[in-house]
Amino acid sequence: MKLIRKTALIAALTALSLVTGLWAFVYGPVWYVVKVPTHPAIDETRVGLIKELKAQGYHPGKNIDIDIESDGGNLITIQTLDDSTAKKTNKIHVAIGTTIAQNVMKTMAPDAYLVFSSVTNPVSAGLIKTPEMPEGRVTGVSNFIPAYPQLQFFKAVYPKLARIGFLYNPNEPNSKEILHEVLSSSAKLGLEVIHGVVTDSKEVETVADTLPQVDAFFSSNDNTVAAEWGDIAQIAETRKIPAFTSDTALIKYGALAAYGANQLEVGKATATMVIRLLKGEPVKAIPMVTVSVPNRVFNDARAADLGIKLSKEVDQKIDKHWPDGWLEDFRAWIKSLFN
Repeated sequence: MKLIRKTALIAALTALSLVTGLWAFVYGPVWYVVKVPTHPAIDETRVGLIKELKAQGYHPGKNIDIDIESDGGNLITIQTLDDSTAKKTNKIHVAIGTTIAQNVMKTMAPDAYLVFSSVTNPVSAGLIKTPEMPEGRVTGVSNFIPAYPQLQFFKAVYPKLARIGFLYNPNEPNSKEILHEVLSSSAKLGLEVIHGVVTDSKEVETVADTLPQVDAFFSSNDNTVAAEWGDIAQIAETRKIPAFTSDTALIKYGALAAYGANQLEVGKATATMVIRLLKGEPVKAIPMVTVSVPNRVFNDARAADLGIKLSKEVDQKIDKHWPDGWLEDFRAWIKSLFN
């Protein structure tokens, strides 16, 4: 069962990577997107970005060109960026994720611009100093949502929640920020956090499997962990406990509930910034945006497996149920790629 599910997830992500990779093959560079290891939240951000470009009249191959660059789906290193032709020729770079944004800022040309996307805390990451009036050539979009309402929601969904297994990569600056948030918020809610450290996506399964007994797993905006989310979901299923996440795109891969920013909206906000720069607006006139309107998603199929029934009060707080509407979402996504 685990092999079947993981193979299905890898196949879906590989197909998406092949489709998006065609943009780089067919069209030359004008603005530049770099990506961290592929996972659904990153993919949704990129889809939302391209969808909004089209909605505002910027069609790839017609009046805007795109170059999407990846190092075989692996984390892009500074050396990779130094050797990048796109980095040397493009004027606008879009970096999805904190570590990639930091690397791009260090290596981009002096006359280039950076629009970061899906960055938890751009100030502490050193990407920007004054969000309201960005200095230099950097602005972008944060997807930060406080941990307290997330954990409060998960506790309401699963009242048995007392010990949380939290996995994170300390090499991702965003994850260190979130760990402090989770620890502080958990203390206020009377929850205990058992955290597991991973420095490579290959470690996710082992670390999750060797965590002491917990009532649920939780991951939040960590690209290393999200890249192997299927392993966490499978271990949670084996232990007959829930898995929670801040990445709403992961709900379809075994999470019981997700509470986070809508990554499609993050991508759309990023596209709007790119367009403003293309139109000649100065960076200082384009303040950083935080897409933090909560998006609470609940997996009905997983709840049935666990024997969980929501109270009417909690159910009213949920924005979307899964798998209700999955086919419509899939059709809309396919349409967005070709329209």
